[in-house]
Amino acid sequence: MYTQSSPFGFANEGEDDAFCPFLLYVGVAPDSLAYKAAVAAAVAVKAVLARSGLPEVEVAFVEMANKRSTGGPKLLSLNPVLDDVPGFRQPFSAALGLPIAPRETPYYEGTGGLYLRLGSDPGDARVTLLTCAHVVRPPPAFPANTGMSYTNPSQPKEYVVALGSGSYDKANAQLAMIPPNHPRRAETTAEVDKATRRINALNDLHTEVTKYRATKALRTVGWSLHSSPIRVGVEPLGYTEDWGLIQLDLKQIDMDTFPGNKIFVGGRYTLGQFAEAMFPNLEDQATYAYPADSLLQAYGAVPAAKISNPPHLDVNVQRCMMVVKHGAATETRFGRANGLESVKRSYLGHGIVKHDSLEIVVLPYGKGHPKFSDSGDSGSIVVTREGEILGLLTGGAGPIDETDITWLTPFWWLQEQIKREFPGAFLYPVVGNRV
Repeated sequence: MYTQSSPFGFANEGEDDAFCPFLLYVGVAPDSLAYKAAVAAAVAVKAVLARSGLPEVEVAFVEMANKRSTGGPKLLSLNPVLDDVPGFRQPFSAALGLPIAPRETPYYEGTGGLYLRLGSDPGDARVTLLTCAHVVRPPPAFPANTGMSYTNPSQPKEYVVALGSGSYDKANAQLAMIPPNHPRRAETTAEVDKATRRINALNDLHTEVTKYRATKALRTVGWSLHSSPIRVGVEPLGYTEDWGLIQLDLKQIDMDTFPGNKIFVGGRYTLGQFAEAMFPNLEDQATYAYPADSLLQAYGAVPAAKISNPPHLDVNVQRCMMVVKHGAATETRFGRANGLESVKRSYLGHGIVKHDSLEIVVLPYGKGHPKFSDSGDSGSIVVTREGEILGLLTGGAGPIDETDITWLTPFWWLQEQIKREFPGAFLYPVVGNRV
């Protein structure tokens, strides 16, 4: 199998004259080319070179394997049941809510929302990550708003990193704030052992992050495959189109531990807090369930009829939809969706100012009502408490330093737009629990 070809001339250090003829090196994968076939191929290549006016160039076949100059270790596994520090591992894992950014502009950050396959053909193993177009192609860097599709290997790739500048610094800083005397605060031997294991796990993770994930090249996980032009108030329904797909470099994914479309809902909240926020009404707890491993499986698409007639009850017996998401900026947050509303959307970098658009509006919900989203959460997927996919988070609004409301594009409609570009696209299949 052909790997590469390069012209070479060889000379001793400090000497001008080459000690061998000018060579054309043709690289082949190890053990892929028999000697007789190589001789025959060399004769054919020599003939082509002679017709091109280069009869003196010799040909040599060399066994070699190409190595990437970018790309580091694989994304970490995440098993909240077995991991001592799952909340700290999550940003570096493949669980939904992966912090991402363009490699060339890592300060424009967002979130990876959902994993999709592009077809059922066994020959097409591509795995893609859904996010917003304005995440993979930030308006300040791409003001023309033309969109893009990577369709030819000759095109330059627009690489994407796991954890942009801010997300990496934040995660690293959290790891560096390990209290050195934490185990001494424990009361029993079991508590001391648990605290010690946790501190050791944090130290090991901090070493891993600072040694092997410190540069953008080491955190590169894929490249932009498609980015839609950003459009607001798309006819006939008036939704916002703002989506992109990242093709993942499968060498960066450990498929033996890959979780698929699961959202980490632990870490910040306990099981009791999840129940209180997601099932606040006693008359609406018949379907109560908490994912045993704190990873909520995302599936399907909430249909339009259910968005207009939400099935859940809040504490005041009002119809609504209780939802959850995990974003790069605010991590796990609970919210309440009240249906569709017409809002004014702006993408100032593209000259889109206060255009009417129909959006799903999500309000914060839960004790203290912390904001549901913030800058950096764009691209997150928002699901119901059961895991049914409601929409793609595209923005929000509120006071200067807060986000009171969050906007989503309905996933049932977004699927239709994706299938226009990739007719065979479908959600990554459900993955069983992995140890």
